[in-house]
Amino acid sequence: MLFRSELDFITGTVSIDGVEVVDKDKPLEFPTVGAVLDRWGARLVTDLQQSALQHRASGELERSIDFAIEHEGEVYNFELYLNDYYKYVDEGVRGKKSSYAASANSPFKYTNKMPPLAAIAKWVGTRGIVPVRRKTISPNKAAGKVGKLSYVKEGQGIAAAIQRSIYFKGIEATGFYSRVVNEKRIETLRDELVDAFGDDFLNSIT
Repeated sequence: MLFRSELDFITGTVSIDGVEVVDKDKPLEFPTVGAVLDRWGARLVTDLQQSALQHRASGELERSIDFAIEHEGEVYNFELYLNDYYKYVDEGVRGKKSSYAASANSPFKYTNKMPPLAAIAKWVGTRGIVPVRRKTISPNKAAGKVGKLSYVKEGQGIAAAIQRSIYFKGIEATGFYSRVVNEKRIETLRDELVDAFGDDFLNSIT
């Protein structure tokens, strides 16, 4: 889970000129607020997925992005979900010996622990970057005698080389998240929620 927020609309008595217009025992309903959150969350997920797609490796980060809303009475809870490593992809990681310019201000840095080899090996397999060796078969040599290539071994060797490179050089920041989830987007949600709350409140007393 990346963030969680809660909107709590408290029931109460509202009166105009001494005449009660909202029953304090009747929960208010906020369908417009719910619709605003649905649209905002859907746009957020789409924009994040498209942004992540530009830096796609295995596709797991893109598939992990989700937005959930829970409505309990007058309370709305909404949460954005991403794989935990999104922050390394977004802000980058400084390397043991050097760093990319885009990652110079990243709070993350490799020190005495290398990146996980298993994840890199999976990425290598996804990209299909295992080299193919070609061998010439002698006419006098049976095809069955030619040694088979070990693609597993080749892939592990490449993954290990990439692991060392990442450890020493770091990971270049992509900004895929920061470009999408920013103060302007949050402010837009605040403004839309204020308008939606006002509409629902007026509808409840008319």
